Amino acid sequence: MILGYWLLENSVFSSYFVPLYMGLVLEIWASSSFLLWNFRRKRYGALRIALGAMAMVGIAIGLGFLRKLAPDSLALRMGCSFTLYAVVLASIFLSFDEKPIEILLVWIAIMAVRESADGVDTLAKIVFNVPHNIMGYIEGGSFFVNGLIFDLTHLAVQVPLGLIFAKFKGSSRDSEIVFRTVTLSLILMLFSIVIKAVVLQYSSESKALYAACVSLTLLLSIMTLLLRTDALIGSQKSREIATMNAVLESEQRQFEESKQSIALINAKVHDIKHRIDDFGDKVAADTLDELKASIEIYDRPFHTGSQVLDTILYSKSLEAESLGIRLSAIGDATPLHFIESSKRFYLFSNIIDNAIEATREVKNEEKRVIGIALRKENEIFIIEEYNYFEGTRDLQNGTLNTTKKDTKQRHGLGLKSIKAFAEEYHGKVEISIKRDMFFLTVSLPIKEKDL
Repeated sequence: MILGYWLLENSVFSSYFVPLYMGLVLEIWASSSFLLWNFRRKRYGALRIALGAMAMVGIAIGLGFLRKLAPDSLALRMGCSFTLYAVVLASIFLSFDEKPIEILLVWIAIMAVRESADGVDTLAKIVFNVPHNIMGYIEGGSFFVNGLIFDLTHLAVQVPLGLIFAKFKGSSRDSEIVFRTVTLSLILMLFSIVIKAVVLQYSSESKALYAACVSLTLLLSIMTLLLRTDALIGSQKSREIATMNAVLESEQRQFEESKQSIALINAKVHDIKHRIDDFGDKVAADTLDELKASIEIYDRPFHTGSQVLDTILYSKSLEAESLGIRLSAIGDATPLHFIESSKRFYLFSNIIDNAIEATREVKNEEKRVIGIALRKENEIFIIEEYNYFEGTRDLQNGTLNTTKKDTKQRHGLGLKSIKAFAEEYHGKVEISIKRDMFFLTVSLPIKEKDL
């Protein structure tokens, strides 16, 4: 706005509306700079953005002269606002390589942030009794000073709003919820822009009504930002829940298949052991010992009181053994019967998979161990797991960080799933590190009525 006013003050432009629309363009880009920060640019993205900005400034100048021809036209006022926002949308589409729905979401946020800033500025002028046709707050003041005040006032609103709402972006969303959000948000914003244009047309007739209408448009803009954010968070959780349910169904099938396979393996192992005994006097003792040791891993039953957990421990112990890792478990899992079998399978699979992933990197053979303890304290069921790890780990806000990027991604996702599971059952997850040992504790309230 300062630049536009400077040009106006130096008689470069004769229309008051030119700096008005030039200021609007720069405001929009101020909002966009935060909200578009993490967007992927297309090839020659910087050049595209620059050309888009130049086109917007040129269109703003043209709209400014057009408004001079009919300064009191309500239709022209609304048409100019819609034109500038449409050009912004086109510029974003041409400059950034993102999904159309993501571009629409950020475009809505840009409009809402800008309209919020304009609403705050207008209300402040009403409070201080400043005529609405003064861009700053000093009637009769220089264009430069008023332009500076205008810019600072708007930026004071746009910068924090841009920073707050810029982080709500991502592709893991429920498309139906996002579509409804975009539709409703667009309706709210278009309604807000129309109301603002209409009340500005009749602002001199009732100051109280004008203030009320401006407050309404400000409220609509803030509601749009909050609605957009809340819906996106909800849709992302909805997608995560749907994904988790799909995983649970897969885990249930895997559990049934594992149970059948383990039963078959046990039957074969017992048959082999009997056959080995039959050859006791025909085969050297050391050969017999070697044969028995080779099948011992397949004949290690776990007895936790939960067939699901026994099945998991058996199958995971085979996997761990193949990696030179010893897996042990003690305790009674009977109180966990209130949790669906597929979800128990999911929980313990995540716990053990995380442990195996970390332990397989340990070079010291004596530390290639994973321990699981199950116990009940009052009405809380506690699952404790420990394992050694290689390298360094640190905890930040309950999140595990590691020096290994891939391990961090896998372990982080596993812990996130475990925490989500515990929260579903009103439990909690605690993790701690002591030197080169990792400790995980999952506490779940027991539902007595389901025992």
